[in-house]
Amino acid sequence: MKNRVIIFLLISIFSTNILFCQQPTNKSINNSAMAVFSESNSKPSLSSLENIIKNDSDDEARANAVGALGKLKIPESVEFLLETTNDPSPRVAIESIIALSEFCDNIQYKEKIISFLEIKETTRIGFRESLAIAYVFCKFGYNYNYNINWLSLFIENPVKMYVSRDSAYYLGKLGDVSVIDVLIKSIEKNEKTVNNASYSEEVFNALVDIVLNSDKNYKIVEKKMKQEKGIAKKYLKEVIEYADNIKIHGR
Repeated sequence: MKNRVIIFLLISIFSTNILFCQQPTNKSINNSAMAVFSESNSKPSLSSLENIIKNDSDDEARANAVGALGKLKIPESVEFLLETTNDPSPRVAIESIIALSEFCDNIQYKEKIISFLEIKETTRIGFRESLAIAYVFCKFGYNYNYNINWLSLFIENPVKMYVSRDSAYYLGKLGDVSVIDVLIKSIEKNEKTVNNASYSEEVFNALVDIVLNSDKNYKIVEKKMKQEKGIAKKYLKEVIEYADNIKIHGR
């Protein structure tokens, strides 16, 4: 359960409003779905939960039922959850990824789920971030201390380029100077390998945000720039110059 809460928090870092844009409706949720979370009821069967997910007209009830499959860790539900990741409802699809990640501590399913997450492609905002988060959780284990650690992990062990790019963006917004080395190493690797321009731009902007976060950060990055050589030195020099220009003229 702890892992599930943490993954929800992580998804909130990456996702846009699509993840939580559907507010709970005023109409009563299907009684069978409510029974899923009722302490007074016996554990629901796989068939009863599948029936809610397949046939209920309320996406909230369906998402709750998917979550129950993960919470209850019903082994036979893994194949069904893999299929449910294609559900047209963003909430249900994302919930299925979170539910799948609950099975990653089971050696019988871990590799199957990791393989699925590695090849799964999507352009759906919110869902794609949950894919990456679940992948890192399954691949590297539960090691959550602070979101900077996770964001850095996405950059150091890229799952998809857009995930690394988005991670760089959020690292910049956090403004923590401790991630400078992670960002610099990633940009050096990027320029020497795939040379993805949009990623370079996002890392550049992240570094600028960190520099502008405080005078202390500015001095640390400036000192780092003087110590570095090659690509890193050139890159940090441009970051400092751009930050100086913003201070004078604004963005």
